Amino acid sequence: MLELIAATTIVGLAAWRVAAMLAYEKGPGRVFKRLRSALGVTHAPDGEEQPIDVASSGWRKPIAEGLICPWCLGIWVAGGMTALWLLVSPWPLVPLAASAILLLVERAMEKTV
Repeated sequence: MLELIAATTIVGLAAWRVAAMLAYEKGPGRVFKRLRSALGVTHAPDGEEQPIDVASSGWRKPIAEGLICPWCLGIWVAGGMTALWLLVSPWPLVPLAASAILLLVERAMEKTV
């Protein structure tokens, strides 16, 4: 039972980290922002990185809408992470989970200062 709790925690944190990166972070070299823009997601003209709208149509629209919603995206990413854990190895997920913990601690510290 403890193994299941640990696996769920690691997969959940890793999935949240990847979903957050894809949904609203710019990424190194703005790779995630560029991906969102290529799929028709518009960003605020003032340089704000947060997606504000989906301008695309056709086959790109449902992908773009899912891409800017971390909750929508999270279920797909969590499924992929679970498959990776079960079929390949849990080790690729550990750095993502550790990164998620780091960000959560950082955000908590920002609120206390």
